[in-house]
Amino acid sequence: IPDLLATIREICDRLESRPVTVYVPAADGSTIPVVVGRFDLAWYTRSLLSSRDSIAHLPSFYAAMAAGDFTELGWAAAVWRNAPLPSATMFTMRCSSGASAERALRIARDRDRATFPDASDLAEDRVCRAWGVAPLPEEFRSALRSAVPTLFVSGTLDGDTPEENAN
Repeated sequence: IPDLLATIREICDRLESRPVTVYVPAADGSTIPVVVGRFDLAWYTRSLLSSRDSIAHLPSFYAAMAAGDFTELGWAAAVWRNAPLPSATMFTMRCSSGASAERALRIARDRDRATFPDASDLAEDRVCRAWGVAPLPEEFRSALRSAVPTLFVSGTLDGDTPEENAN
């Protein structure tokens, strides 16, 4: 793909205006229609940013969709829609952890430039209000100091926990 980012934006715009129906194989041999849109694309793309191998898969994934083949996205959406929901603990923990005022401002500022602004980790205000969870006090997010020797292992392609979160 000569311009991956342009292709990503083109596919996003296409799915925003015209969601696509994909027929996914079912266990009984039949097919199930799955309508996929921009939100499905955002969530699946975000999931692909978690490892070197899946990041390397992005160009072929988007090339297939640029050629009209949305099978992989349809399959992923069908799996997610039939999977159990994450535990309440995950949501309440993320909501209570919150973000510092500085980080929340940065997220809000960067959101307008993001290709997938709604593909966060679901610890955003609407979700947290629905769970009725207030953020912990600011000191919860302050640096932790300990005399216990600790080894942190990080990679340069870790989109979920970048190494700057370890200091």
